[in-house]
This record gives sequence, structure tokens and C-alpha cells, in this order.
Amino acid sequence: MIIRRLEKKDIDAAKALWRYAFESQEPFCSWYFDEVLVPENLVGIFIENDLAACLQLNPYRLWLNGNSFDTSYVVGVITNPAYRHRGLTKELMTAAMIEMNHKGHGVSILMPFDTSFYSTYGWELCYSQLRYEIPMDMLKSFGHSQGNFVSVNARDHWDALQSIYTAHLKKYHGYIQRSPRDWEVLVQDLRHDGGYSYLLIDDTGSPAGYIFYFLKDGILNVRELAYISHWAKKSLIHFIYRHKSQVSKAVWPAPVGDMDFLFLRDTIKPLHTNIIRVLPFMAGRVINVKKALETCRYSKDISLSFSLEISDTYCPWNNGIFSVVIQDCIPSVQKMKGVQPDLSCNINTFSRLFFGAVNLDQALFMEEALLHTPEHLASLGKIFQQRNNFINEYF
Repeated sequence: MIIRRLEKKDIDAAKALWRYAFESQEPFCSWYFDEVLVPENLVGIFIENDLAACLQLNPYRLWLNGNSFDTSYVVGVITNPAYRHRGLTKELMTAAMIEMNHKGHGVSILMPFDTSFYSTYGWELCYSQLRYEIPMDMLKSFGHSQGNFVSVNARDHWDALQSIYTAHLKKYHGYIQRSPRDWEVLVQDLRHDGGYSYLLIDDTGSPAGYIFYFLKDGILNVRELAYISHWAKKSLIHFIYRHKSQVSKAVWPAPVGDMDFLFLRDTIKPLHTNIIRVLPFMAGRVINVKKALETCRYSKDISLSFSLEISDTYCPWNNGIFSVVIQDCIPSVQKMKGVQPDLSCNINTFSRLFFGAVNLDQALFMEEALLHTPEHLASLGKIFQQRNNFINEYF
């Protein structure tokens, strides 16, 4: 058995595995493997020259705790059916974590097919989304018909898309900081899958919002909706409503905490009409505790020192006690011996705390963490706060 990064010569085998397990629809599959994937970002297990298992480590920049993080998005974890039930997933995930640490990626994200499967390896659910399912008639009174809509071209409209995206997410946490290439891939992916993308321009000629969506089986399914004002949101909702002769309902994602359901027409009797659900979306993991903490930037009113004990089955460099000193917004982290920890937890809990999926009080209440020095509760609570996380990337 050999574990290594893939090379260009291995891509056809990786593509065959992907087609077997996931998405074989063209032209998406060929486009993705020919133009998006970089062989060096794939890790595989080879048995007698056969690609027995592989995964992708797609690079992004993630906005977390006041700074940008280089991160790997783990995608397409696949084992050849001829080699399943041999423990290869464990070997593959372990190799991936070593590779991410080698790349200097302090954190990782992963979209789990089951929220518990990857927790064995340290990834825990850190992002959820609201999912609106609204009959078209319920949208009539919410929106208004203002502004102009133009079809998106990522290369021509990158600045506009980026300005809207940044403004829309400024109060959220954990999102991808998209590059021009990221926007190009997103728009191309949408079109390969038969989707549409429009940019909203206000009366002054300034970009105010955008919508990416699909029309299928009587449903307008929004991939992404972003806006810089309430006026722009109402115009985008009215744009959706204009499709009432083509579809029966609209579906769109929103951050947890979104309050649009308060302003949409609904019924209570005989039945509720609108459906708003909270759906699991993305898991997060801290790959390197020291690297992750030292990349953070905190507010000037936080100045403290504490000791943190971490247990991590798959990343041995994380095991032990860390001394953390935060001064002038910047943390300094050193591994220590013979020191009593102020806070102890495993990497799963620390990942949730670090991503802001839970706060310290919640972790302590759930008995997922142990605070040895209760007098540190208030100060540590400033570090490990619950955040409003949102992310909308699919590969």
C-alpha cells in the first residue's frame, strides 16, 4: 500500500472513482476534472498500482476570528468498492491531516454526508443553514419591482459580485474569502448544471445584489442570494416572484438567525403554508492548534493568558498542554510540560469552540469541556464565543 499525492497520470483513475460514487453528469464532470482540480491537491491510496481510495483537499481562504486562514476543503472521499471494509478511510483521513499540516493549514472544512461519520476523525458540525420553501403566492406582497437585472459574467462582474458578497457577509463568521478564480468556477459550475445568474443594478448604476438559481420540476431553487440593503432584498424576492407562471414554489438558503419569515405572508389554519427548516451544512476541524490560535486576531480589550489541554487521536502534534498569551490583539502559543491546564477538551470540542459553533458555557454545560479554574470563565468566554456562521461552498 502506497499513500501519496496524485499526479496528472492518476486523474483518469480519480475521475472514474468520482463517476462511480458521485456525479457522472456531463459536461460538469469533465469540466471539473479538466479545469478545476489540481492533481497535487488530491491524496490517494494505491494498492498494486490501483487507486484504491482518494480525496481532494481544495484550497480556500476562510475568515475566522478576525483574520484570514488558509484552509483545505475536504471533498470527494471515495473508496473503490473492491477495497472497501479494509480500513482505508482511516488511513486516507490520517494522511490528509498530515498533508494539511504540512501545507500549514491550521483548519479544515468538510461537508459530511452524515454529521456523525467524520466526528471520529475530529470534524464536527459547525455550520447550519436556514432553508426557505415558500409557495409563490406567499411572495407577492414582500417584494417590489425596482432596479435592473443583467446576466452575470464572472470576469466582467467580479468586482461587483465581490463587493456585494463582502457587504452581505460582514456580520457573519467562517465564510470563504472568494478570489476571482473562485467566482469564475462558481458561475461556470452553475451554468454547467443548467442554472442562471443575475446581477441587480440600482437606479444610480451601482451593483446592489445578485441571485444564482435553477429552474427544475416546478421549483425555483436558489443556490445563492446576496444583497447590500433591504431594498435590494425586496427587489430580488420580486425577481423570484416574476417566475410564478413557471414554478409553484421557491427555495432559498439563508444564515441561521435570518428573520425574513416574520415578514412573509403565511397561514396558521388549517395548516402552515411556509416551511422554514434548519439544515446541517458544514463541519470544521482544527488541524493544528498552535497555528490556528496564532492566526487569530482579537479585540484590544482582550489581554489574558491561560493554559489549554488538548487530546487528539489523529494529529499527535496537538496532544498536550499549550500556554496561550494574548497581548495587543495577537496570541502567542507554546507547548508546555508540567503545567496544570485551565481548560481541557478533545479536538472535537475545541474545533466547535474555535469555529464558534458553541460558546464555552454551552461546552461546559454539555460536559464536553472541563474548566479547572472557574475564575477564568469570564475571560475565556470572550475568546470562545458563539458566532453566526455562514458558508455556501459545495466543492
